[in-house]
Amino acid sequence: MMMKKQRMVMGAARLGVLAGLAVAADPARLGAETGLDLAAYTLEPVYAADFTDAAANRIVSESAELFAGEERQPLPEDAAWVYEGADRAWIEDGKLWLGGAAKTSRFQPEAHEAQYHSVLWNTHEFPADFLLEFTFTQTQKTGLNIVFLATRAREAFGGGDPFQTGLPRRRGRFDEYTQGALDCYHISYFATTPRGDPRGQSNLRKNHGFHLVAEGEDFISDMAGLGPHRVRVLKVGARLTLEVNGRIALAWTDTGEIGGPPHGAGWIGLRQMRHSALCAYDSFQVWAVKGPPVQAARAETDYLERVRP
Repeated sequence: MMMKKQRMVMGAARLGVLAGLAVAADPARLGAETGLDLAAYTLEPVYAADFTDAAANRIVSESAELFAGEERQPLPEDAAWVYEGADRAWIEDGKLWLGGAAKTSRFQPEAHEAQYHSVLWNTHEFPADFLLEFTFTQTQKTGLNIVFLATRAREAFGGGDPFQTGLPRRRGRFDEYTQGALDCYHISYFATTPRGDPRGQSNLRKNHGFHLVAEGEDFISDMAGLGPHRVRVLKVGARLTLEVNGRIALAWTDTGEIGGPPHGAGWIGLRQMRHSALCAYDSFQVWAVKGPPVQAARAETDYLERVRP
């Protein structure tokens, strides 16, 4: 896989066996204090953002730089991130900052669907089997944050990367990502209402189609303090596992029975709803996962029924 020189990370790390991962959706394992047990897998670093170097993290605005009228333009070669929405993203003080509109203007909760939601894509294509890790700090306790995974243009739109010419404009509206031209998974790893009431769970959905396929724990909304919080997502084959602050929050195996075959290699994006206000990301790293495939102990199409009380 070709990589931009300033973003290549050399070397490999031997980290351990994903013991018991095939049954991690068992409610007894959710919230395990040990988190991901990375044993006999080799993790090969493929990307590590250096937020002290603003030039290597050029952020381009879709609306301002990638469209001429209604025609999508080619992605600049030096673009590291693509911002979509009516808010902002920037690099400062060794951090990636995302959002801020709700912090600087009077926020009307009933209007939160209308504007100022943010999506920030990394422009690198990541392998089908990967470990993602990022850390972030909130500026207030309210919010709803999401990570998009294994994202590609739908075959009806030619497949391939989500920035290719010919794809429709995206302005941060949720249906543009869940019911539009993209296939992906997305995980809402913490969520409150605009007034600060915790939703109490994390959700995994499969797109196109907005299919709710798994529910898990939210280990951020009820936590004291604003962070930093560490989020890790492991995808091995059709298995996805979410770890938040060192605890397993959610796990699910995609059997292909919902929304078509499992998604593979693709792009990763960070999403914040407006009431997340301003968040600062300290790190963003991805490793390719090498090793024996994870076998699901059983089909998990009844996952929701088993984890609900």
